[in-house]
Amino acid sequence: MTRSGSGGVPMEPGVVFEQTRALGADLRLLSDRFAREFEQRPDLPAGGVDAVVLVGNGDSHHAALTAQLAFEQVANVPCVPMSAYRFEGYAADAPVAEPGRVPVLAVSASGRSPAVVRSAVSAAERGFPVLAFTGDPHSPLAAAASATVCTTVPDLRPSPGVRTYQASVCALLMFACRMGEIAGRGRAREVRDALCTLPEAVERTAGEALEKCEQLAAQLAGAAVVPIAGSGPSEGTAKFCAAKLVEAAGMFATGQDLDEWVHVERFATPRDMPVVVLSPSGRSEDKAAAVAERAASLGRRVIAVVPPCDDGASRHAEVVLPISGDPPEEISGLLYPVFAAPLGGFLALGSGRRPFEAGR
Repeated sequence: MTRSGSGGVPMEPGVVFEQTRALGADLRLLSDRFAREFEQRPDLPAGGVDAVVLVGNGDSHHAALTAQLAFEQVANVPCVPMSAYRFEGYAADAPVAEPGRVPVLAVSASGRSPAVVRSAVSAAERGFPVLAFTGDPHSPLAAAASATVCTTVPDLRPSPGVRTYQASVCALLMFACRMGEIAGRGRAREVRDALCTLPEAVERTAGEALEKCEQLAAQLAGAAVVPIAGSGPSEGTAKFCAAKLVEAAGMFATGQDLDEWVHVERFATPRDMPVVVLSPSGRSEDKAAAVAERAASLGRRVIAVVPPCDDGASRHAEVVLPISGDPPEEISGLLYPVFAAPLGGFLALGSGRRPFEAGR
């Protein structure tokens, strides 16, 4: 992500709307490109592995959390998503029986995140195959890796990471599908094909978000904090969505696991605090419905992000942000964060702020 425009000129909130409108076309391009590329590259460590470690920070760490389920369920390989600093400071020298069978997938859109680069260097020194997922094939991260997957998107303008995040998630999910195909996993092709059909759903979801989030932003304008809750891959989505509200509008937002919200944040005041509940079809949809019900009973203003025909979380929500389509949960992280950038943009417009302004 880039925090200012050319010449250091602060960016305007409208840039996040442009980024959102580009998501469908980007995904159409990227899903096809990655599907073909991963079938044709023998240099990628996609078979015969014992586990996969995903390393990143910020949006890239959120992408790793979002992709974990796909590696575990589609590729059938243990997956450990880890922040770059934790890997570098605490795990880089952990004992591993055969480092050569545990690829480290280092994710950074710029390829210049210092902690991610250091993690890649230390992993390579210990004998781990390092695969860089980066938008810059000539970056320090690419130089430290044994192979590179280029996640570049065309005509990128300085902005909070929206298009770049989607590119990282798409690449990781497609790579998990490729690993599953090599391992003979029956669902791998099914999930890959479902991913390739998502661009239209992303476009429709973006259109809905651009229409609905202006009014929602007006309702949230006075909130001290906006918690966003989801589980499984949606925990990574929740953390990413919270980051977009912080970056775009300077609003304090948090991403949390559904059950952890019940254990901790439900006790927070004020009573009418909003809470966004992410409820894709899958393992956590019943939990999401229960959390939405509990939150509403406490007086919280529930915003539910749900698939078509949802009869769970949406029944307890003041506001429903609909998702167009109902993909397998492993790839839901490409649809459920689409609302976040428009919401952040409208919050910024309403407050007179610009992206990253509060942190200057």
